[in-house]
Amino acid sequence: MIELERKYLLRFKDVAKECITKLSDRELGKLIGLAHEKQKNHYFIGGNSDSYAKLSVLMGYEIPVGFSIRTRQIGDSDSDTNLFIYAKSSLHGENRQEISLELEGSDNTLEGIDDILLSFGFEVQSKWHRTRMPFIIKDQSGYEINVAIDNNSGYGYMAEIEIELDDSSSQEVIDKAIAKIELIQKKLGLVELDADILSSMYKYYCKHWEY
Repeated sequence: MIELERKYLLRFKDVAKECITKLSDRELGKLIGLAHEKQKNHYFIGGNSDSYAKLSVLMGYEIPVGFSIRTRQIGDSDSDTNLFIYAKSSLHGENRQEISLELEGSDNTLEGIDDILLSFGFEVQSKWHRTRMPFIIKDQSGYEINVAIDNNSGYGYMAEIEIELDDSSSQEVIDKAIAKIELIQKKLGLVELDADILSSMYKYYCKHWEY
């Protein structure tokens, strides 16, 4: 899957509320609000070719060496959680490949999945949590645009606009999807978070994070 994603720093709750209000503009398309999510996200670094080979077997898909690896728990109760492993072609990126695996079964836990990755030779880089308010915008062009308003540990409020495409998508399709994201961004009055600033924010968080 190709993930086209843009991030925006809102910081404060009142700014986040204003953004949600603007999302209801009918010119953007049909807005669908989804259930709020509590997430735990664990990022991993390190590993060698053997580590990635073992991960590839687990995920059933070849994971290139150097892909960014993370685990995620959605939900905060033992009976109602979803667990994932993600492999992405970059830590942060506007257009990147994403491979995911949902781990089902009541015996699985986030800590247990982490232990598997640790046994493969990966190391924990950071742990953080967020509360996510997810929305879907469906417009007449057929796009399904994912918009999220997040309250992130360490960062405050942020917004994401994302469109997911098949790996086989042509450059023309990708360009049209990017144009759609930029149009919504403009309608919401958002300014994309500079990649260097985002990288600096994450490096600072890695040195000071408290989970």
